[in-house]
Amino acid sequence: MKKIKNILLFLLLTMIFPLNAFAKETPNIYIFKGSTCTYCKRAIKFFRELKEQDAYKDKFNLVEYEVWHDDGNEKLEEKVAEKLNDKLDGVPYIVIGDTSFSGYVASDNENLKKAINDYYNAEKRNDVVGDLLKTGEFTVTESYADISSLNEETEQAASSTSSKANKKLDSYFAIAIIVVAVIGFGYIVYLSKKDSMNYAKKSIKREKEMLAKKEAKPSEEKTTSSKKTTNKKKTTTKKTTNKKTSK
Repeated sequence: MKKIKNILLFLLLTMIFPLNAFAKETPNIYIFKGSTCTYCKRAIKFFRELKEQDAYKDKFNLVEYEVWHDDGNEKLEEKVAEKLNDKLDGVPYIVIGDTSFSGYVASDNENLKKAINDYYNAEKRNDVVGDLLKTGEFTVTESYADISSLNEETEQAASSTSSKANKKLDSYFAIAIIVVAVIGFGYIVYLSKKDSMNYAKKSIKREKEMLAKKEAKPSEEKTTSSKKTTNKKKTTTKKTTNKKTSK
């Protein structure tokens, strides 16, 4: 009977106080931005995509304040920076509890995640911006950035990068063709010169051979003539001898 009463009490409490009432309250984090600031849009895009993840969807709410065209938002930003001993160097100016980040680059993502986790898990949260707003001294307006233009800019940048890469590749290809053409032309010239030299060498060799043959012919003729003369003399001698004998 006692167990049944405890169960009924538990169910009654659950109906009055839902289970999520005992969960930690989702804290606010703040970003002070400029209306057309690309870095602000990139930071906001990071937070929005992080918010969609199961591990972070209940760990923060992002509150955006535009400061370039809103005096109340700008004054709040200046007061927050004063409280945190920060020197404002521009936007985005991101505040997570009592931790601040000036500017944004993708390499900040891990530090931002850590700051969100630390702030969410803290036993006592020091919400500097929230505490200043509670004083009622500031008239502020929340505004939410349209980051669709950022996606277009990213696509345009990617397209531009691709176009530049293609142009660069075309330039390299054209240079390569020119280099190959020059080398090919040079090789053809070299071959033609080599053939000309070989032809000239062969011509000189032939001329030398012809001159050598011409020089060799007169000496052969002289040798033949001298042989003929000797034979005639010998014949005459023999005839004379025969005459004397007959007498």
